[in-house]
Amino acid sequence: KDKAKQTSIKAISYYRDRLFLASEDTLVSSRLGDFDNFFLDDPANITFRDPLDLKVSSNVYTPITFLQPFKDFLFLGTSGDTQYELMGSENQISPLTAEIAPTSFFPMTEDMSPLVMNNNLFFFAKNRLYIYFPSFEATGQQAFELSQHVPEYLPDNYWTSTVSTSHNMIFAVAGSSPSNTIFCYKNQTAGDQIIQNA
Repeated sequence: KDKAKQTSIKAISYYRDRLFLASEDTLVSSRLGDFDNFFLDDPANITFRDPLDLKVSSNVYTPITFLQPFKDFLFLGTSGDTQYELMGSENQISPLTAEIAPTSFFPMTEDMSPLVMNNNLFFFAKNRLYIYFPSFEATGQQAFELSQHVPEYLPDNYWTSTVSTSHNMIFAVAGSSPSNTIFCYKNQTAGDQIIQNA
């Protein structure tokens, strides 16, 4: 007989009145409004309150590393050079409406979670910083490399990062342990226009 398989939880997030957990390439959620209940009441009768159980991998194995609520979707970062959005329909995320769609195909570091600033989403990769555009806003590519004008300037890995919303800046500490090297990025907006990007 098959035995239950134990895997570690790689990412956790609260979104749309559900608790989401990611393990390997699987995303599961609690029942709606019942954060410690991950079980179906009646497998023969799935309702919108029931938990979710979705896989992101299709042709290539893509383990989920980060979950970040953003605008009207849940952003899924992976170690497989693919980013996903968990979306629903009619403003609901449920077993009847949930859809995971691959939206961009860029490398992403596993040691820095995505950051939200100025109503924008940012993520780091080795020697790179990206801004992510939701699928409903993107006219071309879903993500754009902000560091392309300074190739190899950013570090290979990062210790930690933070956002100063009052200064419109992202700060990242370089290295695999605390160091004195801090990288700063400034993103100034006016309305929906970016007027400074440095």
